Amino acid sequence: MPGPAMVRPTGSFDTRRTRATACEDSRALRHADGAPRPLSYNGAVLAEEVAPRSEFADDRFEEVSRVGTHAVPLALGLIFLVAIATRLWFTRDIPAPWIMTDELYYSELAKSFWAGGDFLIRDYPTALFTLYSVLIAPAWAADSTASAYTAMKAINVGLMTLAAVPVYFWARRVASPMHAVVATALTLAMPAFVYTGMLMTENAFFPAFVLAAFAIALSLERPTLLRQVLMFAAIGLACL
Repeated sequence: MPGPAMVRPTGSFDTRRTRATACEDSRALRHADGAPRPLSYNGAVLAEEVAPRSEFADDRFEEVSRVGTHAVPLALGLIFLVAIATRLWFTRDIPAPWIMTDELYYSELAKSFWAGGDFLIRDYPTALFTLYSVLIAPAWAADSTASAYTAMKAINVGLMTLAAVPVYFWARRVASPMHAVVATALTLAMPAFVYTGMLMTENAFFPAFVLAAFAIALSLERPTLLRQVLMFAAIGLACL
């Protein structure tokens, strides 16, 4: 007598085993409370599978970020204002040119360039040319020699202070914003800023040199055509 009919399974053994394994994997990927477990590979948790959790509200971190973002420009502005005001005050201690005859030459070149666009020394032609004399030439718009001398020293302060601008952006590429601010402050505190009280080409050469060095660093970092052109332009500016 034939026995009871055997019920044929709807799926093969391999299929049922695969489904059971998938159910076990699904349970393994969840905590007891039903929260998903982070996936891992060779013991390392996959960061993209971990949901960000924090006991603090998200807006708290946004507020801190906004405070940090505003602190850097405020610190930079304060540092530049203090540096300019301090150097302008110190230049008052130098009442007249004293490095002879360099300061007189640069002053005369600036005066002749402002008057007629020529480079003359006491109305005589000269082969001496510096971009510095062109930069301080507007000071001769003053109504007296003393006022022009004061204005030229003020231009010196502005020129030397500009050197801190590429210093900040250079430092910002390799350091945090606050460390870049510290580097800027240290640059503006250099003893070489004593030259702002003298009519010397160092006042224009220093910022031009720093700019050229920054351009060289950028060109070495990524030698694109544009960066190389800007590098040679900055080097040429420093040579003037």
